[in-house]
Amino acid sequence: MEHRPVRLRFPIGLVLNGFTACFVPMAMKGSKVKLTRRQAVRLFREIKRCKKRFPDLKIVEVESEDGEYIEIRL
Repeated sequence: MEHRPVRLRFPIGLVLNGFTACFVPMAMKGSKVKLTRRQAVRLFREIKRCKKRFPDLKIVEVESEDGEYIEIRL
């Protein structure tokens, strides 16, 4: 059975915005790193700026022993 690549594309403005930033402090409960909503908004803004400067920036690239390949781009 041949595997075909699955590409999931999400508009960055839909995923990283002020509304989703309010969930970041709750999601990071129990983590060593603490982010406030304001810090999350600022982080999201910087990620959006990086997306404009480096449109195909690879964030993660992993290949497993069985040949599975995962790549996450900005």
